[in-house]
Amino acid sequence: MANILGKIGKHIGMALSVMRNEGFPAGCYWLFYEAINQLIPFSVYQVMVLETDRMNPVFLNSTQDYGFSCLKRKQITELSKDPESGMGMLKGFVRDALRNGDKCFGLFAGDKICSYGWYGDKPAHTRRELYFSHNSQFKYERYGFTMSNYRGKRLHEILDGKVCVHYSRNGYKGLICVIERHNLSSLKCHYRVGFMAGGRIYVLMLFGKYYSYSDRRARKYGAMLKSIKKLSAIGRLNMSSLPP
Repeated sequence: MANILGKIGKHIGMALSVMRNEGFPAGCYWLFYEAINQLIPFSVYQVMVLETDRMNPVFLNSTQDYGFSCLKRKQITELSKDPESGMGMLKGFVRDALRNGDKCFGLFAGDKICSYGWYGDKPAHTRRELYFSHNSQFKYERYGFTMSNYRGKRLHEILDGKVCVHYSRNGYKGLICVIERHNLSSLKCHYRVGFMAGGRIYVLMLFGKYYSYSDRRARKYGAMLKSIKKLSAIGRLNMSSLPP
């Protein structure tokens, strides 16, 4: 009983936090979304697409104070040892990303990294027992992190803009990602930089198996979430190896 009350209290606390930051309707939506998931695992993912002609120029013009580059393996290894970098918790994820051919880009203040993100173009694992595939003309934004001392400066938006320009110069149309609909702060962050909604993907789990449906707009970008295999056959994935 105490555990149940504790979970209820935690969810109410989170809903109140969302209400303070995003407004009353957003908090109610978040609470409803979480309540549904306590009964039936169900998720709605928003496909987000960024192309260079839609980018907010404010973030591109702000990059003059920060260096931008693709991190080398040595830099990634060193960053993984820094407890404040967030990379140390992602050792399994980093290993899989490098094996997948993904690249890690970062913004620097001098030689100190301020913000970084992982990007790739092959089907990749998401937080759950699913992998995301998409149109090969886009790079998939997998994960981003900003150091605590640099938060509030919207560096993630600046980084996405720089990465989008970089890949557009190399023949890609832009960036693509998927965000759960109740992750309102992440959605706002992506809309600010110029991402546009590219359809939705609905995911339902029944009897240990995931079922997904991509709407017409999502299919336009080849955006799909597919189950790796039946959960009964592989069990739960090690969530510590995937980004939070």
